[in-house]
Amino acid sequence: MGLMKCPDCKSEVSDRLDACPKCGCPFTEEIKKEALQAEEQKVNDEEIDEITQEQNTKIINQQNEIEETDNNPSVNINWKKVKIGVIIVVIAAIVIGGIVFALNFKKMQINKANKLIEQTQYSEALKVLEKYKDDDDVKKLYDDTAYMASDEGQFLTAFAKGLTQRWELDYPDETDAATHVKNYSNSVNAELNEIGKFRDVTFSDNTFNQKVHDYIDALDKQLKSLDYYATDTARSQADWASAYKQRSLIIKYFLNNYPVKIDDKYADIKNEFIVDANSVEAENKLKDEINNMINAGPFELVEDSYGYKTYKRNITNTTEYTFEYFGLNVQCLDDSKNIIDQEYTGQIKSFAPGQTATLEFTTDKSPSSFNVEAEYSIKGE
Repeated sequence: MGLMKCPDCKSEVSDRLDACPKCGCPFTEEIKKEALQAEEQKVNDEEIDEITQEQNTKIINQQNEIEETDNNPSVNINWKKVKIGVIIVVIAAIVIGGIVFALNFKKMQINKANKLIEQTQYSEALKVLEKYKDDDDVKKLYDDTAYMASDEGQFLTAFAKGLTQRWELDYPDETDAATHVKNYSNSVNAELNEIGKFRDVTFSDNTFNQKVHDYIDALDKQLKSLDYYATDTARSQADWASAYKQRSLIIKYFLNNYPVKIDDKYADIKNEFIVDANSVEAENKLKDEINNMINAGPFELVEDSYGYKTYKRNITNTTEYTFEYFGLNVQCLDDSKNIIDQEYTGQIKSFAPGQTATLEFTTDKSPSSFNVEAEYSIKGE
């Protein structure tokens, strides 16, 4: 338990109290923190004054001893040696005092810098640490602070602030489309108000730069989707969800690769985004694998009679999933890539990993090329 001064009545009270017992002033965590820091600073100042006072007292005592000896003629003293000794003692006292003062001053400066860092005032903290940037015990703190004061660091600070402000919003019950649009607009703008200023900033790291602008783009898409929520709800919700997937991937990227400083009380929300991002990554991986499957080889013309052409393609399941059914929608294209026919290949049932099957379709057109899209259902999902 520590003591602190009440900011109103200046009484010394326990820092475990929630309010001053004398004047009733409420003690928030911030008030307690500032009061304890003030007490710590006072102690540091008193220690320095005490050291200085001890040094002055020693010097005065030594001078008094010399004067007493000088008044006693029976004592045979080598005054030259005495004076040299006194000078050495005085110099040593001054040097030691200077070292102690410097160490205490450095400690106070580091504490000051840490307080500025807690308040995300990185540029100001950097100025305080500049003098000690090459010291082994300060170098890492200085380098970390310098990064957070850079363009990237400033974005990460704004990014974290925007997310937490969005997560802190209270949403009134939705009674109509207008309320829904208002609630969701407020959530997007909570972030854009913080990071929108980076819309035209180009960051030196290309990957970082792309992620920043992709994230702002995802927020813009979510905001845009609300324009047609009342008239085309299904499309609005689909576009919102698509942008959410994009956001979740980028949030995970920043959380895993950069010092995004978010309070632990939001841990559950952060973990939710990471879980969602993992699902999106698995979904995207499956899409890529299926696209590779269905485009691994050309359609082969196996029959051409009575004005009808039959094409087939062998498909190998290279994924880790078993498909309840798997088929292809085929667009038949002419030389100008215009769609001249659309057909379906039929379905493969219980299509297991590693299996190869043949899909085919028939058309009365003479296509030059094809566009294909898989239609499937994963077993057990």
